[in-house]
Amino acid sequence: MKYGDFITNIWNEVDKCPKNWRKGQKVFNVIEELYGKVARDVQFIDGVDCFYDDRDETINLFIDKCWIRVFSSEHPITPCDNEV
Repeated sequence: MKYGDFITNIWNEVDKCPKNWRKGQKVFNVIEELYGKVARDVQFIDGVDCFYDDRDETINLFIDKCWIRVFSSEHPITPCDNEV
């Protein structure tokens, strides 16, 4: 799967979530539904949590970390963190 397909698939599923859920909550739940424990691994091991982020500032980083955890063995990519 290509990164663009991964993103498209997530946002297509997010559109089906209940309207009263926050955006980050939708993304987290969709990834958990599609990829299982990877969402919890990113939340607790990587320390990136979009579920409880009321301002939805960590969604893109959360998705990127999930991509890395799901596909890095098939398609290695370098993580892009803001820290130098």
